[in-house]
Formats: sequence, structure tokens, C-alpha cells
Amino acid sequence: MELLIKVIDQRLLNILGIVGVFTCARRVCSINELNIYRYAYTEAPLTARKKRVLRSLTARVKAENSTAVWTYGGALYGLYKIR
Repeated sequence: MELLIKVIDQRLLNILGIVGVFTCARRVCSINELNIYRYAYTEAPLTARKKRVLRSLTARVKAENSTAVWTYGGALYGLYKIR
């Protein structure tokens, strides 16, 4: 798909790359992941403790216009505000 768009319009390819269209498309590698993007998948309700943790992270991200970063199980995670 990217090659076809590149042949048609290189600028369009660059713009789609900058906004992350191809990156998001590559992440959809399973039916479960696709359902998340289609808002067809629902998570279990959050506990009060999980909500408190998320509230503190999202408040900091919004106030500082930054990314909250943490490690868990040897992996690095980040949370940022999209809209």
C-alpha cells in the first residue's frame, strides 16, 4: 500500500507517515487488536485503585503536556494525551 501511495504522491506518503497512519495500521495484527480500534472490545471495569492511578497519571500528562513513562516486567510504557 505504501509503495502505491508513494508512486501516486510522495508528499501524501510523507504526511501519512508523520501522522502515524502506517504505524497504527501495522499494529493491527490480530482480530482482538482490530476490535480495540473499532471500539468493539471492552475491558473489564476498572477498580477504584486503578482509577486513582490513572487519574494521577492523566492529570500529570495533561498539566505538563508530557508523556508519563514507567517500566513494568522489563518493558517500557508511555501514556500521552491524544486529544
